[in-house]
Amino acid sequence: MTINRCHEAMLLMVETGLKFMNVLDAVTSFPTNPKIGFIGLGNMGAALAMRLLDPALVVYDPDQTAMKPFVDGGAIAASDLAAMARQCDIIFACLPTSAVTESVLFSDDGMAGHMKAGQVFIDMTSGDPAISRDHAARLKQAGINFVDAPVSGGPRGARGGVIAIMVGGDAALYAQLLPLFGRISSNIFHAGPVGAGHALKAGNNLLNLVCRMASFEVVSLLVNAGVDAGRAVDISAKKFGSKLCD
Repeated sequence: MTINRCHEAMLLMVETGLKFMNVLDAVTSFPTNPKIGFIGLGNMGAALAMRLLDPALVVYDPDQTAMKPFVDGGAIAASDLAAMARQCDIIFACLPTSAVTESVLFSDDGMAGHMKAGQVFIDMTSGDPAISRDHAARLKQAGINFVDAPVSGGPRGARGGVIAIMVGGDAALYAQLLPLFGRISSNIFHAGPVGAGHALKAGNNLLNLVCRMASFEVVSLLVNAGVDAGRAVDISAKKFGSKLCD
């Protein structure tokens, strides 16, 4: 996400007074052992999905090779998105953008047309909060629940089970999903209604960019003052207990 998009998301938060539309009025009752699906097995998605790996997990990715480690581990490979939609009660997705999520859900043969009331779609994409609320509203018409749950911490944090998960959705639904999120990470936060998770992720990205830009400026000033660049970074990192420009 570019700094402009992050800034736009932050402005949206201010303009709306953080009053996100709660479109998840009814809370689903899950089966005792809900069938779990995961779409998007890239660097981040694969690391997250591996935390859910068991013989009941259903996975899908257009790249067949991305599914192989999961199938080798006992998971089930869905033949397409429609098959995933028909098989699963709760579906996670970790995709490049909200536009891709839109296509996965609402294209001519998208998942939404094959899903049924009571199912849950969890979007772990670093997405757009306004688009997420639109997705939630459209799915709600069919009784399908939408939750945004972007992450921060990279694939290493995902593999280690400590990645931060910022969840936007109905509080009661969040409570039902918490044990499932707990299989992925111990670092879980309920950000608020639908869209709040993606807004927080955008804000977090903006803060990271601002800090990085400030770090570059400080190092530049120190170099101009005669300090070796490497020494400036090393000493500042130890002084303030953080890594500059990482």
